[in-house]
Amino acid sequence: MRKVVFIVGNYGVGKSSMLERPVLESKDIFLRTTERTWVLGTDICGADSLSMYKKQDVMNKIKEAKQDILLIAGSRYCQQKDIKELSRDNEVHLVYLKTSYMNNASRIAGRNKHINIDTYNQKLKEHISLMSKCRRYCKIYMIDNNRPLQEVKVEFDNLIQDL
Repeated sequence: MRKVVFIVGNYGVGKSSMLERPVLESKDIFLRTTERTWVLGTDICGADSLSMYKKQDVMNKIKEAKQDILLIAGSRYCQQKDIKELSRDNEVHLVYLKTSYMNNASRIAGRNKHINIDTYNQKLKEHISLMSKCRRYCKIYMIDNNRPLQEVKVEFDNLIQDL
């Protein structure tokens, strides 16, 4: 059974960084990054690169595709409805990059942007709700993202490799 992995976390915490590796093959809206792993997107940053498509068209392509492991990072495609819908025919996993406000703010500041505490808290509340509502549709993993990117990426890669 195909495995679909949703990667969620607040703005600027490194979801795209978890995907980043050389693209071995490109097929429509899917990028192969390892023998078994594909990323949803036309760019390695993930599903945020699909804004020109209608969401239902993308969901139909996901359902028709036959990758072994499909990684999805991008808030538009990581909603409760998407997880529930894809859990019907796939083994679904949700990886939450748990990041403190201070760490999140620091990462975003590195991009010359900022996040205020209210936005952070709102997204945190949304992610907690998402995990609570989706726990019967998917296996949930929390990765401590308050560590150097390389450490987090190794843990993420090991998790994906073990699926």
